[in-house]
This record gives sequence, C-alpha cells and structure tokens, in this order.
Amino acid sequence: MSLNPAPTLAERFSLMDLLPMLRKHWWLVGVALVFSFLIAGAVLVVSPRIYRATASVLIYPSQQQEVPGRGIQPPEAHGFQEIERFYRTQVQLFQSRSFAGRVAVEYNQVTGDELSPRDILDRMTVVPVERSHLMRISMTDQEPERAQLLADLVARAFVDENLERRRALAREANRWIEERLADAARRREVAFAELIAFKDEHNLIQGHRDGRDDRDGGTLSSMLEELEQEYGRLTAQRVLLEARVDTLTELLGRKDIDALLRMPGLPISREITRAYEAARAAASTARASYGERHPDYIQANAALREIEEQVASETALAVRAEQKNLALMRQQERQLVSEREKAKAEVLQAERLAAQYRELERELRQIERNHQQLVDRRDELQRVSETRLNNAYNVDKATAPEQPIRPRVLLTLLAAGLLGGFLGLLAVVARGLTDESISGPADIEPYIRVPILAVLPNISGSREKIELTPQFEPTSMLSEAIRGLCTMAGRTRDGLNARHILVTSSLSSEGKTSIAVQIGVTFAQSGKSVLLVEGDHRRPRLHQVFDVARNRPGLNNILLDNAPMDSVVTETMVPRLRLLTRGSHTGRTWEVLASPAMQEFISMAEESYDLIVIDTPPAGGLADPVHLGRHVDNIILVVKAGSSSRSLVRFTLNKFEKAGCDVTGLVLNASRSRDSGDPYYYYGYGKYAYGSDDKEAEPPARMSS
Repeated sequence: MSLNPAPTLAERFSLMDLLPMLRKHWWLVGVALVFSFLIAGAVLVVSPRIYRATASVLIYPSQQQEVPGRGIQPPEAHGFQEIERFYRTQVQLFQSRSFAGRVAVEYNQVTGDELSPRDILDRMTVVPVERSHLMRISMTDQEPERAQLLADLVARAFVDENLERRRALAREANRWIEERLADAARRREVAFAELIAFKDEHNLIQGHRDGRDDRDGGTLSSMLEELEQEYGRLTAQRVLLEARVDTLTELLGRKDIDALLRMPGLPISREITRAYEAARAAASTARASYGERHPDYIQANAALREIEEQVASETALAVRAEQKNLALMRQQERQLVSEREKAKAEVLQAERLAAQYRELERELRQIERNHQQLVDRRDELQRVSETRLNNAYNVDKATAPEQPIRPRVLLTLLAAGLLGGFLGLLAVVARGLTDESISGPADIEPYIRVPILAVLPNISGSREKIELTPQFEPTSMLSEAIRGLCTMAGRTRDGLNARHILVTSSLSSEGKTSIAVQIGVTFAQSGKSVLLVEGDHRRPRLHQVFDVARNRPGLNNILLDNAPMDSVVTETMVPRLRLLTRGSHTGRTWEVLASPAMQEFISMAEESYDLIVIDTPPAGGLADPVHLGRHVDNIILVVKAGSSSRSLVRFTLNKFEKAGCDVTGLVLNASRSRDSGDPYYYYGYGKYAYGSDDKEAEPPARMSS
C-alpha cells in the first residue's frame, strides 16, 4: 500500500476530469452564465450611447511654396522610418494640450458651451491611414451632431494651425535674419575701410597686389633672378680662375717648364718656345756626344737655363695678373651677394604685403557674400511669412453618425457569455478539486495509490437478496462484478492462492458484510470450500443473512471455551459455503480477536477449508480489523460511493500501514457511473448481457482455483 499525502494539481486534475466534473456540477456553469448575462444587461441598460464622427486630413511630409525657395520647415522625410516618425509627430501634435485648448476655445465660441482641453483629448482618436498621407480624426460624444461638429473643428483647426505655424516660424526666422543683416552690413563697412587704409599706408597701386615693382624695366622677381644668374656665372669663373692660379703656382714651384709651356693662355711667345726646344735638343745632343764636362754641353746647358729663367719670369708675371683678376672677381661676388640678399628682402616684403592685401580682399568678399545671402534669405522668408500654401488639407468633413459605437450589444453579450462560461468552469474545477466525496474511481485513483479491485453498481432491492445475488441471480451485473473482484482478490502479491480474505470498511453501512457474503458465495460456486467468519462482534449481521440464531455457538466459543470447530460451524444454502457466527457475547471483543487463540483458529481452519472470508467491523474507528489483518493474506477495504470521503479512506489506510498490514485493494460499492461520468463499462455491458430477459444467457463461469 502506498499513499500520496500531497497530490499536485496535475495529479488531481486533468482535462479528462473536466467532463465528469461538468456532469456533476453543471448547474454552476448555468448560474455563472445567468449572473454574467444579468450583469451585462444591467451594463447595457445604464451605459450611455456613444457616437463617433470621423474627418480626414491630408498631410504631405514636404511643404509647397509659391516660388522656389527655402522655407522654414522640418527636414524632409525620406525612407520608411523617417516617414513613420513624421506621422507619429503629427499624431502627437493632434494630442497636445495646446492644440486641444485651441479647439476648446473655438468650440466655446461656436456653441457657447464649455469644454475643457482634457475633454477634447478624451474624445479624440487620431489614426494614420496605412500607406497613405491621410489622418483619420475621430471624435466621440453622446450626441451625434456634437461629435460631427467636434471632428470638423479639430480637422479645420489643425489645418489652420499648421499654416500659422509655418508662417510664425518664417516671421521668427525673419526677425533673426534682420539682426544678422545689420551686423553683416557693419562688418562689410569695417572690412572695406581696413582695405583702403592698408593700400594708403603701404602706397600700393593695383600692380602691387601681386608683388610687382617697376625697376630698370623689370620687376623685383626678374631682377632677383638676374642677380642669381650673374652670381652663378661669376662664381663659376672664380672657381676656374682659382684652379688655374693654383696650377700655375704649383708648376712654377716645381719649375716644370714643359708643363708651363703647354698651359694655354700664358703670354709666352712662340719664338721663346722654339728657342727652348732647340736649346734643350742641343744640350741633349752635346751630352750624348761629348758628356757633361765638354764645353759644348756646358754652353748648350747654360743657354737652356737662360731660356727657362725667361719662361719662369713671364709665367710669374702672368700669375700675378691672374691673382689680381681673382681678387677683383671675389670683390664682385661679394657685391652680388649683398645685392641678392637685398633683392630677396624686397621680394619677401612685397609678397607679405600682397598676402595681407589678398586676405583683406578675401574677408571683404566673404562678408559681401554673407550679406547678400542674408538679403536673399530675408526675401524668401518674407514670401513664406505671407504664403497661402499649406501641406495639410481637410479632405473629408465629418458626417453625423446614425448608430452608436458603444455599448456594443452583441460584443457585450458574447463577452458576458465567455466570461460566465469561464467562471463557471473555474467554479466546476474548484468544486471538483475541493469536493472529497467519492462518486467513482476518478475520485480515488489520483490520491490513493491502492488498486481498485472492483466497482460495484448501485442496485436497489432487499438487503438479503442483494447479499445473495451471486446465488440467486448469477447472470446479473452485480454477480459479474463480484466474480471479477474474486479473480483479483483470489491471489496474493506473490502469485499464490489466497487462503484468507478480510473484508472491512471505514464507516458502517458501506456494504462490507454484503460484499463479504458475495465473495464467499462466488468462491463456493467456483468449487472451493469456504468458511465465512463473523469478525464483527459488535454489530454482527451474518446470522441475519443466513437466518440463523444470533447467540448460537460460534467463534467466541472456539476462542474462549475451546469448542470443536465442527460443532459450531453452520451449513448454508450455498453448497461448500459454511458459516461461523459470533457465538456467545463477551465484553472482551478486542482481547479475544487479538489473542493468540485467534491465530491458532485461522491455522486450524486452513486445514479444513480452501478459503476463509472474515467480515469485520469498520476500521475507521475500531482496532479489530487492524489486529485481524495481521493474520490474513489479503485485506479488502469497501468504500461506498456518495458516503465515504477521501480523507477518511486515507485515514483508514494509514492505520493499516502503521500496523504493518498492506491493504490489497479497494472495492467501490454502489457506484452511479452515469452520474459521476466514470468510464467504467458496467452499464453498457449490462445492457448487452443482463439488462433484458435473455433466456440464452450463459451461466456464470467457474473460477479456477
């Protein structure tokens, strides 16, 4: 046996349980629906009739002008996001308090009635029409004519305010332009005066603006260029002359007469050159012919030396002359450097003056351009401030509505029906979850993890006849259900044949005695020898079922007086079924049933009978069934539909569990399956086999042992 002390909502309820709950508590849904419709009817009666009038305004993102120009307007809307942002802005302008105040003033002037800006905003709805430039302006009111008037006033006021806003922006910008224009005029005068003063200060004429200055038929820049060229030429000549002087000085120092004679430009005559060559040839011949001591050689050598001295003397004179020229060139070079630097300074000064002059001219031109732009802008804004063109137009005027938009009768009733049905379902589910009464297996299975062995139908009739139904009506629905119960209870959990079965309940009058008798009769019909024992010593009833004396010897005589079992067992009308009544009354019922003698009796009875069925008192308030449950194979707890409750069944099972006894299963008695919505088959099956005078109905099947 296993209990579930705190079942979750998922365990206690599923959609499959909703239909049984509805069948049982359908009236809650009806009450909720009636209540909802009554409230809806009352709301419809007391609710005022609201009418809605709609006007249309066409709004272009760009603004038009009479002549081309730049008006004062927001940036052009391009692209989906920009256009969407533009129309959202227009909606916000409609819903601004300042605009609502203007509409309220105009309405008050037209009608003489008082409406506040808050009233205007509460009645207004502005919706952009998708994929168009239209705006739908709707106004609601209890009077259709006033709704129409308000919608037209809002549309006209928005168009007028849009044009006024455009003009006002242009006028405000024009005032700002006038201030900037006066400042620009002052700056232009100052810049022009500074330019004139600069020209007068530096004595500049038109040609000076480019750094030009007439001098010897040229300009400063051309003169500087000539000086640079002259300086370069003179420097090159000086360098060449310095190299020549150095070469001559070096050759003169070495007295290299041959090299000196080969130097171009020396003032040495050709006669001296020929004389030198002749003297050197004569000296060489004399030396070769006579030697160096010969007078001819000495004379020729002396003549050669004289010519060399003459060449050296003339070369020295030429060197001194070249040195004088070199000094003169250096002096001229220094003078050119001085003149060049002076020219450079004059050119730089002229360029600086020209740059300053050009900057003053540029500033003056820029100021003049700015001044002209301001003048042009002022003229454009003047035209915009007087424009009659607008980017908002009133397209459709509102018409007086014929039908109210609120309250919506059908929608209200539909909502009331849906709400009432939903609340009714909630009430049904809540009632089903809080109702612990047991009507069918669905009220037990999610909460108590004990198998249900059988569901017995509710059958009217005398108690005795019901108890002996398997004997007298073996083809009845109840008999079939009892046979199914015996099939389940005839085996232990180990798969062996059960030798003893204890039948009890939580309360009295749940049918435990009837079921105990029916179990005994059914097993006896299957061929087993069965002993039916009266274990309820407080309110015994088995003797009434089988019509025997109440105080005849029975179980107490065996347990207390050691009476032979055969002498106290009673034959019944059912073959193989024997009855053991309570016997003599004793006030020690609990002690007798809990004594070792009871266990010895059960062991002794097993030797004579195949099955022992014990009927006990209710276990909800008595301990007798718990003590007897320790000595039996199977324990069956009878639960009567509509009588017991889940909490009581759980309490009874908990008692057995604490005593170490496992309840084999439950028997749901007197179930009204149609009322509870349980999906069990007895009624359908009864119509098929037992609900008619079917003479060919098969006899009950015998249960195997």
